[in-house]
Amino acid sequence: MPRFSEIDPARFRIGDIVEVQITIATVPVQNNKYKMIAQLRCLALLDGTFTDVSFHPDQYDTELIPKK
Repeated sequence: MPRFSEIDPARFRIGDIVEVQITIATVPVQNNKYKMIAQLRCLALLDGTFTDVSFHPDQYDTELIPKK
């Protein structure tokens, strides 16, 4: 059985494998129209090992191909 504990949201990174639980509801607004609302219920970090090996060009200040 999985255990959950609260963590700082800053621990989530690009490359993490997460599980997300949301609730979707519609609420009435004016003139017989409805608005859809999605509410985040749970965000669980399942595996963070891929974070260290994922490549994101935005993380680097240097260019990948040196100028001549």
